[in-house]
Amino acid sequence: MKLDRKEILAALETISVAGEGKNMVESGAVQNVITFGDEVVVDLLLSTPALHIKKRAEVDIIKVIHEKVYEKAKVKVNIKVEAPEKPENPNLIRGKQIPGISNIIAVASGKGGVGKSTITANLAVSLAKMGFKVGVLDADIYGPSMPIMFDVENSKPISVEVDGKSKMQPVSSYGVEILSIGFFTKPDQAVIW
Repeated sequence: MKLDRKEILAALETISVAGEGKNMVESGAVQNVITFGDEVVVDLLLSTPALHIKKRAEVDIIKVIHEKVYEKAKVKVNIKVEAPEKPENPNLIRGKQIPGISNIIAVASGKGGVGKSTITANLAVSLAKMGFKVGVLDADIYGPSMPIMFDVENSKPISVEVDGKSKMQPVSSYGVEILSIGFFTKPDQAVIW
């Protein structure tokens, strides 16, 4: 049986992509429909990479073609995802760019003892070995462990002058620059903030 492209498009007009109001054809999600005898290829463009939306769209297309056009049609759905660019929100409060810093990786958890410091140390050393310039700021005031992880617990950062301002020079170990509150306290000393 030769399938009619117009019938297929009419059937696709009865369904929509999950979360969108317009039907698949009207919204522009259906990019192309090709027929070869009893075979149909539908090219679909989605704006979200969510797996459940892609799968739902594919199942809906196959189902509607089988119900409204031809029950034994061989349907193939090609899905391409192009997420729209998010417009810059002028109301969004953003920090200033830090000179010399390209990327920031934050390692955090709402629970203690889960391996944050271990992950941080391993990430930092691995990135340094890959050739990246890496620094770690140990912001853990209750149990700063970066000095121990990097085997520099007895080191102290020195003060250097940069552009007329006094700054701390990080301690270097395993190719990573480190600053930690642990450099400024004794292991048995309580820190009150």
